[in-house]
Amino acid sequence: MRLDGKVAYVTGGGQGIGRGFAHALGEAGAKVAVVDMDHTKAQAVVKELFLKGVHAIPIKADISKSDDVQRMVDTIVSKWGAIHIACNNAGINRNSASEDTSLEEWDQTFNVNLRGTFMCCQVCAGRLS
Repeated sequence: MRLDGKVAYVTGGGQGIGRGFAHALGEAGAKVAVVDMDHTKAQAVVKELFLKGVHAIPIKADISKSDDVQRMVDTIVSKWGAIHIACNNAGINRNSASEDTSLEEWDQTFNVNLRGTFMCCQVCAGRLS
């Protein structure tokens, strides 16, 4: 499968599965925006991709924040003119038993895993090519 000329973003792209998605998309020919709350991790993945000849940019964003999601999309479209592939991978898991989970942790988990993914889809809906 080739993705030459396509533009992708990967939320949670600074590590783990997201890093793997970023590499796979880039190796298939896509330009990749590596999105992560930790800018240093996003930059490290971009450097790895650059060594493979992949066009990539790091974007620091917390997808639980609507302003960050809008800025993420605006940055990608401004840089490459379109978004073709939305890889909404970001997610958190506190690994605590329900009786040990605070409401703050519960809210944070749902704000990233559900609300954040919804906002990414919503903002991208009019921008996906």
